[in-house]
Amino acid sequence: MEEFKAFKSLEAYDKFICGWVKSIGCIEVNGLSVLLGKVKHSQRLNEKPLEAWIVSKKDGTITAAHCSCVAGLSESCSHVGAMLFWIQDYIQRMEARTVTDVPAYWVGPSSRAIKFSRVQQIDFCTPMKKKTEEG
Repeated sequence: MEEFKAFKSLEAYDKFICGWVKSIGCIEVNGLSVLLGKVKHSQRLNEKPLEAWIVSKKDGTITAAHCSCVAGLSESCSHVGAMLFWIQDYIQRMEARTVTDVPAYWVGPSSRAIKFSRVQQIDFCTPMKKKTEEG
């Protein structure tokens, strides 16, 4: 039972904050979301990242998780926890998007019909200039 006690939540959060989670992808299989991620080692920084995966239902319930590290065999390593913190942060950032976070969008032209004319026939004077010429 000792191996199932996951008292490493603070360690997982530290890994998330320090940027150890490098990439996460998601695919849907039979109504379940499978999240695949790469998380850097905490002790061996020059080695290739660990591979972690999480299987969850649509409501967010985790059905399984695993990591390629030694502690991942008990499905309670801090690398999976760091991935979960990353996913939570991503979802919160997506829900809190503002108008300035998305590319600019413009309101379409009004329903007024635009009259086209030849350049020679267009009056480019400003209303103020016309007013001074008339007055």
